[in-house]
Amino acid sequence: MAITIDASANTITGISNTIEEDDLKISNAGSDGQYLQKQSGNTGGLTWATVSTYTHPNHSGEITSSGDGATVIASNVVDEDNLKVSNSPTNGHFLSAQSGNTGGLTWAAAGGKILQYVYTSDNTLVQESTNTQLLDANITPASASNKILAISHCDCKATPNSLALACLNLYRGDSSGTLIQSSCGGVNAAHVHWTTLHHTVLDSPNTTSSQEYTLTIGRGSSSSSYADTNDNTYYLLLLEVAG
Repeated sequence: MAITIDASANTITGISNTIEEDDLKISNAGSDGQYLQKQSGNTGGLTWATVSTYTHPNHSGEITSSGDGATVIASNVVDEDNLKVSNSPTNGHFLSAQSGNTGGLTWAAAGGKILQYVYTSDNTLVQESTNTQLLDANITPASASNKILAISHCDCKATPNSLALACLNLYRGDSSGTLIQSSCGGVNAAHVHWTTLHHTVLDSPNTTSSQEYTLTIGRGSSSSSYADTNDNTYYLLLLEVAG
């Protein structure tokens, strides 16, 4: 029996481990795997119901997944709009790490980039005792913070009185302007001397106005007779470098 009646105590009690499915008043017949669900309004207030199984949907687009698998970023979809960057970019800027800024990323101008160049050369023989112009070139910086890298070269001959000394001079402006660098070579002896003279100098004109650079040659001492270019090619190269 599923219950016992104690007439003397006026009680009815269930017997442990005896109530089974047939003893329950349920509104429907159950199937294996179903669970008992309260359902008011149904016979006995109980109904056999099927467990609803949740199936995770597949994600598509920039973020993908398969069922309950890991979500991953699809290939070749992360673009500028997906990035959390502290500022808006300008074409040509690069992405740099910047702690403390939004997303830790900042668009910045690329320093050291060559923006333009001007080149001039000649091989006309110049033979002078005084400081004499060989070449000049003009360049207009795009920004006052940009630099001008000036590079020059000349294979010279120095002819002596008591010594042989030649100098190659680089000016911003004409030959009466700002002397940027002087390169001299020779020998302390009374014989002809061949020497290679050059400049590599980074200048800061701090302007966006056109800048003239002038290359000159001359003897380096009154004890020298003269300096000349000895029919060699000499050149002046100007490069604007982003600041």
